[in-house]
Amino acid sequence: MKFEIEGRDMVRKEAVKHSETASHVFVPKDWEDDEVAVILLEEEEK
Repeated sequence: MKFEIEGRDMVRKEAVKHSETASHVFVPKDWEDDEVAVILLEEEEK
């Protein structure tokens, strides 16, 4: 699958476990209240 997105900055991070059903990706504080996109880069192991 290919995505084409335009933006003004990018970070590449690993999602951190938050609970049994959710994870977090921390972004810079100055991104607060801005729209962001998260794309899963690695295939899930089955």
